[in-house]
Amino acid sequence: MAPYSYSQLSTENQEIRIISLLPGQYEEPIRIVITHESLDFPKIDRPPRSFTQEEIRSVPDGWTLRETLSGHILYVSLALLYSISGVGYS
Repeated sequence: MAPYSYSQLSTENQEIRIISLLPGQYEEPIRIVITHESLDFPKIDRPPRSFTQEEIRSVPDGWTLRETLSGHILYVSLALLYSISGVGYS
């Protein structure tokens, strides 16, 4: 696995870094993958994904699910989502 190479986030695309924990055995070193994902949700030409009941039940209180442009599931804090959109949150 290649070492992480830093690259700047795009403020224009409202990018964040996502850290994905890779599977492994207890004795093995922890392995992760760091990717950039955009929080800017442009219109897409396909219907939005329908989340499964299992995915919906896995969401902690105060969080929600979003789909990335690449089709991945993103758990987003409602406080973060509202602060980015400018809508009040309490």
